[in-house]
Amino acid sequence: MRALNVAKSAADAAVTAAEAQFTVVPGGKTAAKMVHTLAREVMALDDEIVQTNALIEGRFREHPDAEVITSMPGIGDMLGAEFIAATGGDMTAFGSPDRLASVAGLAPVPRDSGEVRTACL
Repeated sequence: MRALNVAKSAADAAVTAAEAQFTVVPGGKTAAKMVHTLAREVMALDDEIVQTNALIEGRFREHPDAEVITSMPGIGDMLGAEFIAATGGDMTAFGSPDRLASVAGLAPVPRDSGEVRTACL
């Protein structure tokens, strides 16, 4: 969301600067109008992104496993929605909560061959 606020701030600053120009230079009015138009388009896109994110988050919250998925550390509504999309919405593919935790990187999994060797000094 921070990137969207930065874009809006930049667009607002560009509009303010374009509207406050008093010096006349060749093509200045045309350039100011273009900047003004582009800034308004950026702000409109920002609004569309906010609305689309709200739709995605709302749809995700309707999924029966949304609460379980967002209970995992670091997973919010947007990442949860991606997770649901990646699984096709079928959490039974994991078989068990332990398997889901393992895939999510929340369960310790040994990465050795099972052999332990000690060095002889």
